[in-house]
Amino acid sequence: MPTMTVSPLAANQVCGEHNIGRYLSRLVEVATHSINLYECSSSSVFTAQIDELLDQCHSKFTLGNNRERTSYVRELSAKLDKESYLVGSSITLADLLVLSNLLQLRMLESAPSNVLKWSKGCLEHHLCKYFI
Repeated sequence: MPTMTVSPLAANQVCGEHNIGRYLSRLVEVATHSINLYECSSSSVFTAQIDELLDQCHSKFTLGNNRERTSYVRELSAKLDKESYLVGSSITLADLLVLSNLLQLRMLESAPSNVLKWSKGCLEHHLCKYFI
């Protein structure tokens, strides 16, 4: 599991890609008010939905077995049948982290067509050059 040392003197670490993403997104949102990937929206429900997807992504992709991963891709496919992005109408940290996991696990090759379409849209988004 990846770790990031936040404060070497205090030995503070952030563990897991999902938590590192949360931490970095908060920093980016504070520094540039034009990027809203995680907490800078006006809705705590929005942030909670992203948190739920980040935790599911970690438990299914990082900690899960192949059957759990495949099942989760089907869940994501059902969600993407109705929406362009995983949460809301624009790209979020959830989209970036799920896409990162799908790429690392090489699961896009066998993903349903709507997941492929979503991934292509995410990869073409200008923020992906910074996050993936």
